[in-house]
Amino acid sequence: AMTSTTTILVALPLFFALAFAQPADPGFPPGPFAIMPDSFPGIVGINTDIDVLLLNYGNTDTTAEVELSFNDWGVTYMGWQPIGTMPFTLLANDNDRKTFSHTFANRAHTCLQAVVTDPGTGGNDNENNDRTQINWEVVHADEDYDMWVPFGNGADEEIIVNGTEILCWKNGTVSPCFPDWQQGEPGADGQFEEDPNPDVNGAPEKLGANEEVVAVVNMPKIPEDGMVVMLQANMNGQPNNVMIQVVKTTIEELLNTPHLCCIKSIKTRVMLESILADALDALQEERPCQVAIKLLRLFVQKAILLECDLTDEEIACIEKAILKIVDAGIMIARKYGTHANKMAYLQEAHFFRRAGLYEAALLEAGKAC
Repeated sequence: AMTSTTTILVALPLFFALAFAQPADPGFPPGPFAIMPDSFPGIVGINTDIDVLLLNYGNTDTTAEVELSFNDWGVTYMGWQPIGTMPFTLLANDNDRKTFSHTFANRAHTCLQAVVTDPGTGGNDNENNDRTQINWEVVHADEDYDMWVPFGNGADEEIIVNGTEILCWKNGTVSPCFPDWQQGEPGADGQFEEDPNPDVNGAPEKLGANEEVVAVVNMPKIPEDGMVVMLQANMNGQPNNVMIQVVKTTIEELLNTPHLCCIKSIKTRVMLESILADALDALQEERPCQVAIKLLRLFVQKAILLECDLTDEEIACIEKAILKIVDAGIMIARKYGTHANKMAYLQEAHFFRRAGLYEAALLEAGKAC
C-alpha cells in the first residue's frame, strides 16, 4: 500500500504540469520587421535577399515551416507565386530569422506574403498571427501630397476591405503620425491648427472579383526628415498592412542628384546628364511643363536602350535613377500642369509608375500639362 500511495503522490504533479502546459504559438510580429527585403527598390534580374522573422509567443519549443510568396501588381495577375519554404527552430518565447532569396522578373509594385504553413508539433495557440504581408513603395513628396494607393482583389470572389487606418512608424512603434498637433499655441482666432494627420478617402468596403480601386491618401504635412506611413487595412478578416516611405524633396533636388556616377562610360554619362541639365533649364521657361517632361521621357528611353551594353551593377544604378526621374516628372506635372483633368492624368501616371511602365507614366504626366 505504501508503494502504491508513493507512486500516486509522485505522479500527480507530473499530471498537473502536463494538463496545464501552454502550447507553442509561432507567429509574426506587427509592423515592417516580419518581412525585410535587403534593398528598395528591388532590381529586375538582380538577386534580392529577404529576411523573415518568426516569433514563438508560447511556452513550448517547436519547429515551424514558413512559406514566402509574392504577387505582382500592374502585370498579368498570376496569384501568389511561391519563393520558397523554410523551417524555423523556435525555443519558448524566442524567435528565429531566415533569409529567402529571389530574382524578380517584372517591374511591378510587389506584395510579399509570409504564411506559417506548418506550426510544428508544439501546437499553435493563436492562428491570427500566422500570416503577414508588406507592400513597399518609395515616393517623393512635397509639403502637401496626394498619394494613390491601390486596393486590389486578385481572387475570383468578392472580398471585404475595412478597418483602414493611417498611422506612422516611429522609433519602432506604430502610432498616430502627429499625436501632439493640438498642444501648440492657438492662432490669432484662438483656434488650434487643423489636424495634420494623413487622411484616406475612398477606401472601399467591398471589392468584386479581380477588381482594383485606388484610394487617395492625403499627406498634409511632411517632416523635414520624411516619414514612414502604415496603412492598416483588413481584407476578409486578414491584416494587409502597407508600409510607405515618404521622402521630402524637390524637383530640383531630384534632377541635380548625381545619379550616374557608377556609369563607367564618360560619353554615356555626359549624354544622359546633359538631358537632365536641359530639363532643369526648361523649368525656368514660362511654360516649363511639356518641355521638361518631354526631356525626361527622352532620358528614360535612352537609359532603357543602354541597358543592353551595361554591367549588372550599372543597370541597378540606372534603374534607381529612372525611378527618381519619373518622380520628378510627376512632380513637375503636379506643380505646373493646368489641364482640367490634371488629377485624373496624375492618377494614371502613378499607376504606371507602380507597374514599372516608366515611359507610360511620363506620357500620362505630360497630358496633365
